[in-house]
Amino acid sequence: MNIKVRSEKGKTHNIKKSLSAEYTSFTDIHESVQNKIKADIAEKCNISESEVDISKFAHLHTTLTIERHKDLVEKEMEDFLYEKYPQITVDIVKGIYSTLIDLLTRRQEYERLSENATFAEVKRFKGFTKSELKRVIDKAILLSIPTFDDVMKMSGISMDEMVKVSLPYTQILTDSNNKKDETFQGLFNLVSEILIEKPYDEKVLPWEYGLQIADVAYERKPLYKTPYNCDYIATLVICMLINASRRLS
Repeated sequence: MNIKVRSEKGKTHNIKKSLSAEYTSFTDIHESVQNKIKADIAEKCNISESEVDISKFAHLHTTLTIERHKDLVEKEMEDFLYEKYPQITVDIVKGIYSTLIDLLTRRQEYERLSENATFAEVKRFKGFTKSELKRVIDKAILLSIPTFDDVMKMSGISMDEMVKVSLPYTQILTDSNNKKDETFQGLFNLVSEILIEKPYDEKVLPWEYGLQIADVAYERKPLYKTPYNCDYIATLVICMLINASRRLS
């Protein structure tokens, strides 16, 4: 970065300065450079320099390779998620990262906007809001499957009745990984709605609560009785209760 500085004797000197810090706010850059940046933005956007706000811009010093950027972004995402959701698992973190990269890539590839598109139009087709990010994270946590030991512990049933959980649990692992299984997605969405309407009451065992949710689900969608028995839905409810507690912790 070249900076022109006028000495006390009126002579102009060129000073070359490198931005070596990992993060440098534009407001910390030399005033002459700030003014040049504002002037360039104003000219390109056809606005006055007084309308240009560079306070939210920053210079990031990093290795200019695609792989290096990928690693940095993934690490930042991991740090953010582990800080906000201490109980989150590695698999969920990686799933959220992959989902976000896919969503953002598809949005940035949208090329139907005109050259004179308004900010609102650009935001609508290429933007990504805080609420959308929260929905992605919440759904990823709820859709993840806890360990079998965690499910058994949460269910409250005895080891003698373990088969009630083990068989449905294995099937849920398979169904949840099948992204094209619309029937499972439909059941998951229905159970999610019922859980909101009928929150868990700690006066009953989680397993009993799961069976109660199954009864409500069958009342609303009788067709689910054939592919999913009550133990299956109760086990799914246990998984969702565990994930909800992790999201809120």
